[in-house]
Amino acid sequence: MSFPLSKPVSPGETTLASQYNDLRTDALYLGGDAAQSASVRQLLSAIQSEIRLNASGSVITLSASESDPCAFLFAEGSGVVQTPQRLTLNAQEFPASGLYWLFAKKTVGEIGFTLIARSTEEETPDTHCIGSFLWDAVAENVSGLRSLEVERIVKTLPPPLCCKGRLTVVSGNPFPTSDVQTATTLYFTPCYGNYVSLYQPDRGWGQFPFDQLSVSLAGLSADRCYDALIHLNSEGKPQLTLEPWGSLTSRAQPLNWLQGIPVLAADPSRRYLGTIGLNVNGSTRDTVQARLIWNLYNQVYRPLRKLCGVSQGSNLSSGVWLPYAQDDGLFVTCVIGQNYAELLLNGCGAISTMNANASALGIGIDIDLSDYSLNSNAADLSALEYKAGALTTFLSNRLPNRLLGKHTYHLVSYTLNDTHTFNGTNLPQNMVGLAGTVLG
Repeated sequence: MSFPLSKPVSPGETTLASQYNDLRTDALYLGGDAAQSASVRQLLSAIQSEIRLNASGSVITLSASESDPCAFLFAEGSGVVQTPQRLTLNAQEFPASGLYWLFAKKTVGEIGFTLIARSTEEETPDTHCIGSFLWDAVAENVSGLRSLEVERIVKTLPPPLCCKGRLTVVSGNPFPTSDVQTATTLYFTPCYGNYVSLYQPDRGWGQFPFDQLSVSLAGLSADRCYDALIHLNSEGKPQLTLEPWGSLTSRAQPLNWLQGIPVLAADPSRRYLGTIGLNVNGSTRDTVQARLIWNLYNQVYRPLRKLCGVSQGSNLSSGVWLPYAQDDGLFVTCVIGQNYAELLLNGCGAISTMNANASALGIGIDIDLSDYSLNSNAADLSALEYKAGALTTFLSNRLPNRLLGKHTYHLVSYTLNDTHTFNGTNLPQNMVGLAGTVLG
């Protein structure tokens, strides 16, 4: 079929019905078959002027002026309608919180259009959908305002599941290398970028920029761990919060996996970042002996190390596990937030000459310093040695829940038959103690 179908006519020539219909087909369908072609209106239905929307508190504003009007093609009856006026909509008219769709509404006999909002995206002959927003009726705040074109583009994109930040106790430094003995503020600082993906139940995943976030540790208890979570506040901006565990080793609020991302089960809009423990009430620390900040994202190996603080020491009794060389301070402390977290510890000791006896080195988890009979060796590798020399042992995270949360790991020793002497720093060359790494 050629285009155009219609042909010029001479003055005074009778216009035939076929000529009129050809002209109409040219105008509506560009010469195509009406049953198989889109109309010009359908082709232009997605065309509109630039939409300039913004929100402040509960008020949504569409910017327009005489020199720069805003225009839309409505579905039926009204054709292209424009307004040269700035329009507003107050979301306080909607009692319920949730996702709303913003429409331009044309009223017969009136110039221009007005703004309305509905809970569905479906257009009617006198309305044209131009955007969407989230309304928090409690905080009386509009957030996440998007034009319809932006909304459509976002829907076609895969979820940008990124997290460009790390938990730290040093402001502006995601990888502190010096010991921090006492910290009363936890930071989530940008790391390799400053974007984080957060889930909104009404809209799915979205990517949000953030500056450094912080939360005070004042009033928090040392008898439990805390999950660090990030979510959008009432202003639609990322915010850092802490969720308490039920104890040092067990969560009160479980986590769920949402599209491969751990979130709070009770509120999937809160994304899990990591777990912290406290040194004393209201403060935490990050040192080579005590790693109390564990990161899920942008992990690095963090060293753990504590050397024996005495020159020599004998066991107080045989047949039980007790602190190596009577050094109660020979331990490291660590927090991990997930069962699969990597934690490795190596122990090294040394014994002097012994006769008809045996010794073993181990690593005890949260041992009892007042009742040694309750202590046990948790090391993966540990064996009795029947001669003088070096002793070694090894511990890894290989059993579910064994190392989850906050634990203290002591270097412990065991003897048969007598209470012979263990060496610590009696020689300058001795490096007796615990050393390892945690990935977090």
